[in-house]
Amino acid sequence: MCFNQRRCQQKLFGSLNYVQCDPCQSIFGPAAYFVDLMRIIDDKITGKNNIPENLKLDQRRPDLKEIPLTCDNTKDTVPYTQIVNEVIARTIRGVFEDLSKKKYPRKLPYNFHLEQIRTYLGELNTNLADIYQTFHPQTPYSKTWAQAYLKLSPEEYKLITQPLTEPETELKERYGINEDSDIIETLTKRDNFLKHTGLSISDLETLLYQNLSSDEITSGTANQFYINKKLPGKKYLYLNNRGEIKIIKPDSYEETLNNDSLDRVDRFLRLAQKLDWSFTDLDWVLTSIGVNDLDENAIINVAKIKQLQTKTKLPLDVLCSLWYDMKTIGQGDNNNRPQDIFNRTFKNNYTLQGQEKWNNTDGAENGTQWTFHIENSQAETDKQTSTLIRKRLLGALQISDRELTEIINTIWGDITQINLNLSNLSKLFRIAQILKIVRLNVDEYKILLKFLGKNFKDLDQFKIDEVIEIIELAEWIKEAGFTVYELNYILNRQEYRDFIGQFDTVPFNAIDTYFCISENQEFAKYWDRVEDRLFKIRHCQNIQGIERQLALFSPPIDPRQLVRQAAAGASTVNLFASDTIPHYRFSYLLERAKGMVSTVIQLGSTLLSTLEKKDAEELALLRATQEPVLLQLITKTKEKQIEEAKANKDSLEKSKSSASDRKKHYDKLIKAGWNAREKDTVKHMTTALDLQKVTTGIRTASIVSYLLPSIYGTSNGGMKFGEAASMAASVIDSFVGIYSQEGSLASTIAQYQRRQEDWELQQQMAKLDVKQIQEQINAANIRIEIAEAELEVHNKSIEHSREVEEFLKGKYTNKELYQWMISRLSTLYFQTYKIALDMANAAQKAYQYELNTDETYITPTHWDSQKKGLLAGESLMLGLNQLEKAHLDQNKRRFEIEKIISLRQLDPSTFLKLIADGSCTFDLEEKLFALDFPSHYCRQIKTISVSIPAVVGPYKNINATLTQTSNKVLIKQDTEAIKWLLTGEGNTGDGSIREGWRPNQQIAISKGHEDYALFVLNLNFRDERYLPFEGTGVNSSWKLDIPKASNFIDLTTITDVIITVIYTALDGGYTVSKAVEKHFGNFKEKTMFSLKQELQQNNNNQQLNFTISPHLFRPNLQNYKFTKISVLPITNQGDCELSLAEQWTLKIADKDPLNLNNGTVTQENGLSFEENKILPQSCSLQNFNNSENLSDILLIIEYEGKIWTT
Repeated sequence: MCFNQRRCQQKLFGSLNYVQCDPCQSIFGPAAYFVDLMRIIDDKITGKNNIPENLKLDQRRPDLKEIPLTCDNTKDTVPYTQIVNEVIARTIRGVFEDLSKKKYPRKLPYNFHLEQIRTYLGELNTNLADIYQTFHPQTPYSKTWAQAYLKLSPEEYKLITQPLTEPETELKERYGINEDSDIIETLTKRDNFLKHTGLSISDLETLLYQNLSSDEITSGTANQFYINKKLPGKKYLYLNNRGEIKIIKPDSYEETLNNDSLDRVDRFLRLAQKLDWSFTDLDWVLTSIGVNDLDENAIINVAKIKQLQTKTKLPLDVLCSLWYDMKTIGQGDNNNRPQDIFNRTFKNNYTLQGQEKWNNTDGAENGTQWTFHIENSQAETDKQTSTLIRKRLLGALQISDRELTEIINTIWGDITQINLNLSNLSKLFRIAQILKIVRLNVDEYKILLKFLGKNFKDLDQFKIDEVIEIIELAEWIKEAGFTVYELNYILNRQEYRDFIGQFDTVPFNAIDTYFCISENQEFAKYWDRVEDRLFKIRHCQNIQGIERQLALFSPPIDPRQLVRQAAAGASTVNLFASDTIPHYRFSYLLERAKGMVSTVIQLGSTLLSTLEKKDAEELALLRATQEPVLLQLITKTKEKQIEEAKANKDSLEKSKSSASDRKKHYDKLIKAGWNAREKDTVKHMTTALDLQKVTTGIRTASIVSYLLPSIYGTSNGGMKFGEAASMAASVIDSFVGIYSQEGSLASTIAQYQRRQEDWELQQQMAKLDVKQIQEQINAANIRIEIAEAELEVHNKSIEHSREVEEFLKGKYTNKELYQWMISRLSTLYFQTYKIALDMANAAQKAYQYELNTDETYITPTHWDSQKKGLLAGESLMLGLNQLEKAHLDQNKRRFEIEKIISLRQLDPSTFLKLIADGSCTFDLEEKLFALDFPSHYCRQIKTISVSIPAVVGPYKNINATLTQTSNKVLIKQDTEAIKWLLTGEGNTGDGSIREGWRPNQQIAISKGHEDYALFVLNLNFRDERYLPFEGTGVNSSWKLDIPKASNFIDLTTITDVIITVIYTALDGGYTVSKAVEKHFGNFKEKTMFSLKQELQQNNNNQQLNFTISPHLFRPNLQNYKFTKISVLPITNQGDCELSLAEQWTLKIADKDPLNLNNGTVTQENGLSFEENKILPQSCSLQNFNNSENLSDILLIIEYEGKIWTT
């Protein structure tokens, strides 16, 4: 910012350091920016005269001036961003224009404005390619569309497609090489090439060799690559051992790179980078469409293939096989998996089925040519071979046997055999892939080709456009909601042809209007289903259409059961789902549940074994994968060991040579003896010693001379004793010297002798050293041989370990198979466990149902998902064993009772309704059974039989249905529950009454005499299934239907309905007995008799006399009381006409006559009859008339009395 601007800021703020925090101290801080903004707005906007007064900023927002300029209010990153953007825009204003012209690195040139358009369209979920196709439908695949679809800018398209005008200069620009450098010399070096292309070493090897095997490289297969196609012969680019990129021809000399090769490499790399395809895929795509040069047509076809790949999600080599032979190059080395699609498809272990590998060329000399015999009338060997080949084809193509037969018959017709060469196998593979893409069978595919005017046999002529046309037509048919057969039917109908004929001269393109959509019958069925369900709901029917009489209020949920479910970790949904009583008995269900649990245990063991096998397989594969790496590392050690052994041998050889030299030296010394110098020394020393001895002798003799006197003439002098003594001493000293010389000579000679002995020792030691070292050399040779043998064994181990690794990776029983088995077994294991758990719960429910208990031994907590449910079966088996033990402990014998009930006596009105309507409902109440055995409880039906006495014609049946609509069982000795059952007062107790189990059971009555609704003549209580109504409570409600339309009898001839209830009960003892006596109250009952049977002889037209017999009433009662008497006139037509009794009066004994109100007299109407004991009572009906229209008169007497006296 300039100085004047800084002064402006200072003038505004007074000081640039108005706050302490660092961001706000800057003139670029938010506070400064905010104040600057306010000043600009005030000067440039709000101060204008053309702005209305009430719209000025300072008037609309007066609070802005009062906002404190603190960090909380003003600190923002927006000003910083704006300032940085402005600075960058001013500084690098021409950067986008420069980027659009740059050619290096390879991501350039960059068209900023085009990228802005693409980004904007991307926000609208569209792209330029779709827009071009929309506005140019006549040419959907144009150069402009291809550029847009591949996201190539015009500059990039020019670099890829247009030829070079100045190769040297343009290539330097593309590779980023200085003008003064030689491009060939620079890019020949590998490191420079990698630097200027941005490739890695592995990328470079892929670019040059594309996973070719050594044999393929040697044979010159790389010449087929796009980057080598312009090279003559079989020349190709390769990387030599010196790290140089050269051009070479197999078995020939190297050549230097040229501009054409570098140009093709650059175009190829740019296109691969833009497509995000591998070098191998892009090169094969260009080969499949016959591209020698990247031009406009090549780019359009590449864009089409890119679009097909996006649509089909297929690998590119598979996609290219739709219009070109299968790829057979790029097989990789022996240690790698085959990469070409032919070998992946037809040479994997699963497809080979133990046979020799397929031949991938058309020449028999390069491999085995397999012949597929089609006819069945052939040699047995051919049959077996063809069967194996068929299996291989089915496994490789992944189609059905029928489809393979149809394809072969359609393509090759009636020939008897097919040579399975590359061309024919490619045809089969092509059709199989197209069938998968369009999701049609062979017949549908033929019809589809017929729509396009193509022949099924013209597979070799299919190009990219034909493949696109086939796929688009198949997609259109599916989107239109048709099948191929439906469309073919419509197009072949004469009505359609006539309809289309009228538009022959009219341009009309809306093909969708040719077809109308018919009514969807499946959708219409949904409405029928909804209507059916609503009807059943409104008529109280279940899903099968059976009417059910449901309780007004659902039974209360046992809270303890909820607690148990929650404690077991189960959902409360299971509480309601478990109310269904199974159809089979406990013993049968227990046996089946144990069998199913055994299956679960076996599956669990199999799953565990498979898990162990998978882990073992993974461990083996891990070891097999790591072992070659480890062995490869050990190889260096082995090689070093050999080098060490050889070095040791060399060292020993040198030691041996040294020892030999020493031996020779000592041999020479010993043989030579004393040298001349030594001999001279001894000689001189001997001579000196001899002279010393002579001198000593002379001196000894001189002593005598000194002792002789001196005679000078005649006189003699004295003797010279001193000189004689001195001379004696000198003599002695001479002897000392002599002995010393002799000792020195002896010492010298002794040294020579010792030296001689040492030489002899060294000679022997050198001789032994030579022998020892020779043995060590022999041992070293053996160690070298051992090391070399170990290295050979080691290399063989590496080879074997790789073979083991390949075997483990490619064998059928690999970890993927075990993983698949684990997935399948886990699903089967869990589903089987669910079945076993359901069966165990059913057995537990049967146990609860049969023994009237709520004890649970089966819980839903056996399955542990974290441990894959292992040991769930064993845990569930324990629950079943506990359940079995509990059943054995509690299943004691009960009272077995049979009770015969007459519906006519039980409820006369209901019986009459049955006669009249053919249907009735009645109740068997607790009181009915409590009178028989007051101390009993837990009364459960074992079975029921029904007898219907009636006049039935010969060979006719009585057809009736008995339905139990509800039932109750007193399962505990609870006085409150007894009170509720007997009086309806109080409560049902704490879970003391089991209500509504197995409701709405039905039986069909056809015999009419002791009909149990079973085929068996004798009841079998050991039946696997429960008998009808077995286990339900005798306290129950029933519905009896005798439809008139389905019976050949007159219902008026039915005299009664006899129901025989066979049931079991438990003894509740004194407690239950006293509770029954306490709450039973008065005994109430109805009785009915026919006046037709009781008429007396003294009757007249005005009065009908009859007697009420005591046998009609229950004996042993006290305080009999009539509560209601109904008189029912029955006409000759069998109808009850109460209107006939409007004038009648009823006289009982000596009581006053009672008027019949609608045929009834009650205590409210004056009925008063109380007797301590029932006696025969004389009665009469007075004012009786119209007797000729009557067939009978029925009297229903409701009475009550006391049973127990308190």
